[in-house]
Amino acid sequence: MIVFAIILLLCIIPLHLCLSLEPELKIKLRWLGISFPLPAGKKSQGEEPTSQPNWRKLKLFRKIYLESKIKMTAFSLQLAVGTGDAAQTARLAGLLWLLWGAIKPLFPRKAAFAVRPVFGPEPALTGRGFCIFRLVPGYIIIVSAKYVFVNYWKDVVRNAGRRNGKKAASD
Repeated sequence: MIVFAIILLLCIIPLHLCLSLEPELKIKLRWLGISFPLPAGKKSQGEEPTSQPNWRKLKLFRKIYLESKIKMTAFSLQLAVGTGDAAQTARLAGLLWLLWGAIKPLFPRKAAFAVRPVFGPEPALTGRGFCIFRLVPGYIIIVSAKYVFVNYWKDVVRNAGRRNGKKAASD
């Protein structure tokens, strides 16, 4: 009974996932005020990036994000951009601000964004970012189980009445 209570408590207490992109990606998991660093999952040199996304996984992640009450509590992004030409750099900075204005409603109210144009002879693109997600593991478990259950039953209903891959003869 105590083990069940501990597992239930672990599923109810929210976690904070902190992502920071400075020179490299740093991931921290914060739970009950204690911060745990997580590995960033670096690619090996020989790996080729896959050109086709796994749509089933993306659909599941989207469903988990929308239905399991994952909230983005903080977001910050600072970019320094330059193209080598002052006019093109100014256009690029304006375009980035335009894009930020279009997607800002998707972020928390206090989200920060800054673009610093670099009017030098060399092209430049540097940035720093920070993001915190608040999630409750119990909600993710419930939504994932519901997704698997619904998809499993869709396959069962589709294949109802079939034997060995053939349709059953209707009488």
